[in-house]
Amino acid sequence: MNDKVVSLDEVRTERSPHVSGEALCMRCRHEWVAVTPVGHVAELECPGCGCHAGVMKATCTPADGVPIWVCKCGCDAFRAKVDGLLCISCGVEIGYDEIAAADWS
Repeated sequence: MNDKVVSLDEVRTERSPHVSGEALCMRCRHEWVAVTPVGHVAELECPGCGCHAGVMKATCTPADGVPIWVCKCGCDAFRAKVDGLLCISCGVEIGYDEIAAADWS
């Protein structure tokens, strides 16, 4: 008799579609290539420090050569607010007027 108990949730996760891409730890700034189930883009375990502070750097990216906004801390991931963007790494708020006035060349 097989005494092994199988978690159906784990089997579903293992068999579900996955994505891979560059990941960044919001705690120690370690970068690595992560593989994760589709839709799971945050709270990734960082291989550098072991914290669950990793995020996929980009789930969707513009075409090569299209400029993107990068925070002074080096992060390019933001939360959109009514009055501007919030850097998810350092918490700095950037107003849409500042973005519109920036030199994008």
